[in-house]
Amino acid sequence: MATLSAPLRIAPPRGALIRGPPLCLLLGCLLLLPALRAPATIAEERYSEDAVKAAFLYRFADFVNWPSAPDSADFTIAVLDDEALAAQLQLLLRNRLVKGKPAQVRLIESPRQLTGGQILYIGRAYPGGVHRVMEALGERPILVVSDEDNGLSEGAMINFLLVDRRVRFEVSLAAADRARLQVSSELLSVALRVQGARP
Repeated sequence: MATLSAPLRIAPPRGALIRGPPLCLLLGCLLLLPALRAPATIAEERYSEDAVKAAFLYRFADFVNWPSAPDSADFTIAVLDDEALAAQLQLLLRNRLVKGKPAQVRLIESPRQLTGGQILYIGRAYPGGVHRVMEALGERPILVVSDEDNGLSEGAMINFLLVDRRVRFEVSLAAADRARLQVSSELLSVALRVQGARP
C-alpha cells in the first residue's frame, strides 16, 4: 500500500532545478509511513519549493481514485501558468508510470486548453483565480491542486501551504466529492487540515 511521509524542508530560490540530492531521495521521503519521520540526514536535505510540490503532485495520484479509468493512453498532470513547476514535473516524471500509464506533463495558459487530464495544478501567478477555473471545469473528475491562501474556499480539492519553510497541504473532501474523486485516509492523515469530516 502506498504511504506518504511528513513534508520536507525546502530551500530558495523558487523554481531552481534540483542540484545535488537525487530525485529518488526526494521520492523516497514521500514513501515513508505517515507516523514515521525521515532520518535527520534526509529530512534536512534541501530542495527547491517547486521540486517538493512536483513530488507531491506525482504522489497524490496514488492516494486518489477516479470514477472511471482515463480514456487516454497517458496519465496527464496539467500545470496552469507555472513554467518552473512544469519543468520540475517533466524532470521528475521522465520514464515513470502513474496509475499504470505513462506520465505526461502539459503546461497550459487557460483552463479552456484542458481537454483531458487527471490532475490540474493552478500556479500561484495565474491571474484568473481558482474560482474561475473551477467554474470552467464544472464537475469534471479532475483533481485540482491550488497554491493560494483561500484555495479550498475557492473550490480546489487540495491546496499547498508553506509552513515554517515546509510544504504542507490541506484537503477539501466536499470538493473531492463534487468531482466524484475518492481521497484515501492515508493522504488525509498527513494533511495539515481536512475540510469536511468523513463519516
